[in-house]
Amino acid sequence: MLKAYNGIYKGKNPDNYLKINNKLWRIISHNQDGSIKIISTESPEKLAWTSNTDTNFTSSNINTYLNKTFYNSVNNLAIKKSDFCLNYNKENCQQKIKVTIGLLTTYDYLNASNNANCKIDTIQACKDGNYLSDFSIENGPEYTMNYTKNEIYIIKDGLIGTANPHEILNIRPVLAISKTAKIIGGSGTKDNPYILNEV
Repeated sequence: MLKAYNGIYKGKNPDNYLKINNKLWRIISHNQDGSIKIISTESPEKLAWTSNTDTNFTSSNINTYLNKTFYNSVNNLAIKKSDFCLNYNKENCQQKIKVTIGLLTTYDYLNASNNANCKIDTIQACKDGNYLSDFSIENGPEYTMNYTKNEIYIIKDGLIGTANPHEILNIRPVLAISKTAKIIGGSGTKDNPYILNEV
């Protein structure tokens, strides 16, 4: 089904488009439990991470929006809770959080690059050969799930950086669809995206 490297889509423009309710998504990965993790090609809202000093994702404005307001617009999908990587060491995730709808993680962003020189998250090589870099180049910075005590990691102009949590930036929903939803058509291109049997 998926033309992906170890279940992960890599490269500048892989055939990983998926159409759901007339909206385009891209498949990030095919997971071991049979689910697929997908990211919206659009930002449904621009938000500040927080209105106070708490940078934890679970207490953020974005988590509230994604798992209440946005969830209600897609709750007819077979969505399942999935792991999002908050801290990693080289290729291994060290800390995970399980949520229903989240954002792109820096871990998934780096894994989408097919450039062998992409080993440090701030270098140009991670922008090259990475289909996930295009959104921030064309639409402006987007928040990721990753945060520190005082800042949030973002993707800006195709590179990983940080921002003040009060900045109003793009958010792109990321979620996992259960293995009960099957791809029944399409080739994964933008003009002929994959189609699910359950929407």
